[in-house]
Amino acid sequence: MLLAVCSSLAVGWTALGPPPCAFRRTAAPIAAAEWEDCAGCKLLRPPGEPRALVHFLGGVFVSPAPHVAYRYLLEQLADRGYLVVATPYAVDFDYTKPAADVKRKLDAARAALAAESSAELPLVSLGHSLGALMQTLLACTYADYADACAGSVLVSWNNKPVSDAIPLFEQLFVPALGPLNGPLEQAPAVGCRHSEFTPTPAEVRSLIRERYPPRAPLVVQFEVDSLDESPDLAAALPPAAAASPLRIGGTHARDGSHVTPLAIDPDAPTSALLPLPDPFGLGAGAAVRDALVADVDRLVDEVDRHFEAAVAAAAEAAEAAEAVAAAEAEAEAAAAAAEVAAAAEVAADAEAADADADAEVAAEAAAAAAEEEAAAEEAAAEAAEEAAEAATAAVSAEATEAAAAEAEAEVVAISQVEEVEDAAEEDVAEDVAEEVAEEVASVSVGEAKAAPRGREVATTPSDDA
Repeated sequence: MLLAVCSSLAVGWTALGPPPCAFRRTAAPIAAAEWEDCAGCKLLRPPGEPRALVHFLGGVFVSPAPHVAYRYLLEQLADRGYLVVATPYAVDFDYTKPAADVKRKLDAARAALAAESSAELPLVSLGHSLGALMQTLLACTYADYADACAGSVLVSWNNKPVSDAIPLFEQLFVPALGPLNGPLEQAPAVGCRHSEFTPTPAEVRSLIRERYPPRAPLVVQFEVDSLDESPDLAAALPPAAAASPLRIGGTHARDGSHVTPLAIDPDAPTSALLPLPDPFGLGAGAAVRDALVADVDRLVDEVDRHFEAAVAAAAEAAEAAEAVAAAEAEAEAAAAAAEVAAAAEVAADAEAADADADAEVAAEAAAAAAEEEAAAEEAAAEAAEEAAEAATAAVSAEATEAAAAEAEAEVVAISQVEEVEDAAEEDVAEDVAEEVAEEVASVSVGEAKAAPRGREVATTPSDDA
């Protein structure tokens, strides 16, 4: 392979010393990148404000050091505005173990990044080889991860059994990674412990059919790649993922091979290799460099286009969801208002019914009161009539009694008058008699004085007579 040959040449130049010609870098695509450790992940920030967060997983043998093995690919993505989070993981025959470890590290890294800024970046995922399979398992196993990912790119996806995978991995990865001197320590452990992966290839395909989220990934297949099983992945994806409105999934065949994403730019400031020589100043070094990274550059272009469209579609979907939520909230508010209005109407009807009932009761009470009043008036009239009759009778009785009393008084008066008259007559008679008696006495006294005693006695009887 051209990559392996050039890498070996670079290592040879490093060991033997530079040739007589001058060395110079033919290009410097980005400034020297500074990788950071973040909660067990490797973090590479873009030059400016990030557009999205790319979660990257590498393939077998290089998974513990993705920032080294995929340096050029990831730095190109960072240069295009992506915040790169590459999660190292140890390969295990039980795929659920590294998947859980990756999920734990990513959650911690995202939490740390969220503490730096109130704005949450869109999440997109990128995996190569076994890393692509791991991204698939994460999407099928962890619903929150699947929901958070706006888009996914799966490069050189493979799901081979152990008997096929390990020999091919060793043939392809070991020569390509020779110059990196580091990420191969796990190779013996992967090669000879178990007879098969868990879940098995058949179980993985079944899991994809049943649980892959309804969002179509971009599946990338290189032209010369005996490990790639992207067509099997495309066939296993459920219809909802293959026909998602965010992007219709498909397999994009590109030039290159399975190790193309591992390409190293010898002229990059961050490269561990020496720059390519150009002894005659004819651009030969630049031509070799361009050949080394051309396929990766095309891959980065496709990845960038897919992520940009996926993030835009996710933003539109989020806006639509917000609009739907607002409409639902408005509908719920309207329904609640309608319920309140209906309840108020029912209450008003009940109040009106109560008022009608009260009015009816009041009318009945008024009618009863009127009847009672009429009865009272009738009784009063009867009583008045009886009183009038009694008064008339009383007046008549009084008149009779008065007449009787008057008559009696008149009789009494007449009797009294008569008595008075009688008394008066008697008094007059007595007075006359007294006067006569006095006169007689007076005469008698005079005569007595003149006559003898016997004469006085003799005259007395005649006076009495």
